[in-house]
Parts: sequence; C-alpha cells; structure tokens
Amino acid sequence: MKTSQVIAAAAFGLMTQLPGMVQAQTNVVFASLTVAVQGPTTTKGALTMQTIKYFSVSTKDLLKLIADNLNTNFPAGAQLVLEDETTFAVYTAHPRALGTKILDVPSDLLSADDNYDLNGGSGDDLYQGTDNNATGAYAGYQLELIRVRFNDANYNDNGTSFTFVAKATEPDNYNPVTHVYKQSMMVTAGIGSGHYQGNYIVIQGVVNTSTP
Repeated sequence: MKTSQVIAAAAFGLMTQLPGMVQAQTNVVFASLTVAVQGPTTTKGALTMQTIKYFSVSTKDLLKLIADNLNTNFPAGAQLVLEDETTFAVYTAHPRALGTKILDVPSDLLSADDNYDLNGGSGDDLYQGTDNNATGAYAGYQLELIRVRFNDANYNDNGTSFTFVAKATEPDNYNPVTHVYKQSMMVTAGIGSGHYQGNYIVIQGVVNTSTP
C-alpha cells in the first residue's frame, strides 16, 4: 500500500491517520538556494573579463517575492508552509508557536508538482518497500521527480520567474497499531533556471520542510 503526496523540494510531510479520518498537517518550508547571474564585464588593456555573480536565496527571500507580488507585507517571523499536497500558505509564525494563517498563496504564483516527467508525459513514482497484507502495515519509499514553479505576474516588467526540478525520495510508513501514517520527502540538490529582474539565472540547492 502506498499513497503519493506532492511536496516542493526537500523533507516534506507528516500525516496522522485515525480510524475513519485523515488529518493533514502543515509543513514548514526551509529554502537554501544558490542563484547565479551574469556579473559585470571589465576591460583592462587587451583583456575583457566577464564574471558570474552568486547570491543566496532563503525562505525569507521567497516570502518577500510573494509579498511584493501580492502588494502586501508579512509580519516578522512569518513562515511559508505547504498544506496537504499542493497548497502553499503563509502563517504569522511557526504553527507550533500557534501561528495563524495569513493567506493561501495563489497556485499561479507558486506551485509544486510531483511525479514530474521531463519529457512532458504522464509521470509516475517508483516504489520499494514491504506491505503486510495481514496487518495492513507497510514501510518503504517512493522515488520521483518534483517541480516547483514561481511565476511573478510582473515577469514581463523585469519581475521574477523560475522553475526548479529535483529528485525526491519519500519514506512512506503506516503502523496499524498506533494508526499513524508518516510520509516525508527528501530532495537531493536540484537545479533550475529562470529570470530575476530581467536577467537570466541558474539555480541550485534544496528546499527542506519540517512538520510541527
């Protein structure tokens, strides 16, 4: 038995399954990305020197991109989370610290897709594990590609737009005694590209999450 769950880029998710109900929990996102962009060109005599500049992007930077796009501001300590499978949201603080939801991030601004196929077809996940047909217990993991996209509405006015793709391994376990279902996502270093302030960029890094 296995259940596929979408998540944007690194250790995603935990879900608790009780008899007759499933309770989805928020997953706090932690981004650690390195972005490369064309740097300045200098000339010294007969030599022309071109450079590449690098800068880091964290969850705080992603929150600012979202806020700027939606013409709003988030309070200090705001957290980006992934709810259920594909919905990103912003909370006033970490849910463990009783943070409350400020907004659901529009899917046309920030989205995640699992089972992604680079050839544009219908993707799937691969599964390895053991199912106990007598007790209903199972333990294993799923292997797949995920894609995260950010599409700034102001892209044509020197805004930001990028796509990030990575391999993801999702541990997938269910204990019928405690009725606890656990699934997380471990994303290896992914790559991507796009534009930032009108300039072409190359992205690498990971996006981790933790469950409150």
